[in-house]
Amino acid sequence: MADNLNQLATWAAPLLAKLSSQERRAMMRELAIGLRKRQSDRIKAQQNVDGSAYVPRKPQRLIRSKQGRIKQTLFNKLTKASHLKIAITEGSAAVGFNGRTARIANVHQLGLRDKVSRYRNEYDYPKRELLGFSDDDSAWARDFLIDRLTG
Repeated sequence: MADNLNQLATWAAPLLAKLSSQERRAMMRELAIGLRKRQSDRIKAQQNVDGSAYVPRKPQRLIRSKQGRIKQTLFNKLTKASHLKIAITEGSAAVGFNGRTARIANVHQLGLRDKVSRYRNEYDYPKRELLGFSDDDSAWARDFLIDRLTG
């Protein structure tokens, strides 16, 4: 996959060099927003980068009763733009998390050990790949660049 990205970068570099600084930044912003949407959709679908399903969450004990059901999907809030940030420059676009959200996401991304809460024991979290660049994402980015640079 890294080979495909290097080939894509090598192919796109001369074409991007022909654009003005503002045009490159605008295109990188569009690319980053599209990648954020794709990552968000994949997280909502509870899928790893390779397409496999996340390890299910442990059953939660309800402290108080609520009318209706409680939806127990993982990472509901992490898919929002306020948590899933984009960073752009003239030549790059990145999607990721910041601050406390980044620490939580890193624990799940790598399957690390962390405290559940301040007063509880540590827990070995299963690996759930929140962010990543799949072959499908690579194909989408290539098609995006072709459309923008040739259109």
